[in-house]
Amino acid sequence: MEAFRIYFSAIPCLADRVVERLASAVEEGVVEQGDAQAVRRAHQVAAGSALARLREGRLVYRNLLFPHLSYRCQDCGEEVQGAYWELVNPITNDRGVFRTRLVHELITHRRMSYQESVLNFSGTVVALEDHTWDFQALLRILDGLSTPPAVLAEIQTMLQPVKPSALAAKKGAV
Repeated sequence: MEAFRIYFSAIPCLADRVVERLASAVEEGVVEQGDAQAVRRAHQVAAGSALARLREGRLVYRNLLFPHLSYRCQDCGEEVQGAYWELVNPITNDRGVFRTRLVHELITHRRMSYQESVLNFSGTVVALEDHTWDFQALLRILDGLSTPPAVLAEIQTMLQPVKPSALAAKKGAV
């Protein structure tokens, strides 16, 4: 899943692209910082320009949902911002939401899933919840974009049903 991991780590964030374009407009003197109306117009132009470039390049982009929330990884100690990555196809506007922790597990630790403890009000673990990728949704979002064939092949491999003999071999190996 290395091609998938590398591809995912390079997905651009729309907000970052808009801020870059807006900052360059301010630096070039096109927009004065004190003029709220001019900044608002420049923001609209920057957002339109960023989206147009993503459409032209047929590139998926991401939005960070609930950026004020964070998660501290127990394995590496990194503080990961946001609750979800929203992936968007700029051509079809098809989108899907993936947990930020799942993305972090993939990019940083090369894991395709994780388990999260479900606690009751007293803090007692009552269950474990598995979090994995929704590869069907991911393929739907990436449809028609310039996604590298190796990435699509890896995703297709993950969609293949696991044979019962392979499951038995895994259980015996554990």
